[in-house]
Parts: sequence; C-alpha cells; structure tokens
Amino acid sequence: MKAHNSSCPPPSSYLHRHQSSFLCKICVIKMQKFIFDNYKGIGNQELVDRLNEKFGTNFDIKKIKNYKYQNNLQGGIRV
Repeated sequence: MKAHNSSCPPPSSYLHRHQSSFLCKICVIKMQKFIFDNYKGIGNQELVDRLNEKFGTNFDIKKIKNYKYQNNLQGGIRV
C-alpha cells in the first residue's frame, strides 16, 4: 500500500473507522475542562446535575467523587 501523503486528507474509510473515537476524545476533554472550571464552590450533586444537563450524559455522584479524587480536585462543598 502506498504511504499516505500528510498534505492530503486521509481516505474516507480511515475517517469512518476513527471518527467516533476522535469525537469521544474531544467530548472527554470538554467534560474535563467543564469539571475543572466548575467544581469549586458547588457540591458534587450540583456538579453532576450541571454536567449531565450540558453534555446529555447520565453520570452519578459516585463517578464525580471518584474523578475528583483521582485528579486531586478539592475545594467544593462537602455533602
């Protein structure tokens, strides 16, 4: 197979195979930024509610607590 020239777009089959993975990574990065920008001064339940409303997800409080613990995010309201 011929090497792909980086100046031209990848073949459509490549885009089809990797599009959902790429979009997921973008969504995760946006969610991480949202959490980082909003975790201070609000409780975990409110953070979960805001995150789920903004991104149409269904995270629960346990996942947010775990994420905050793993990423050393402190400073919210303890509930």
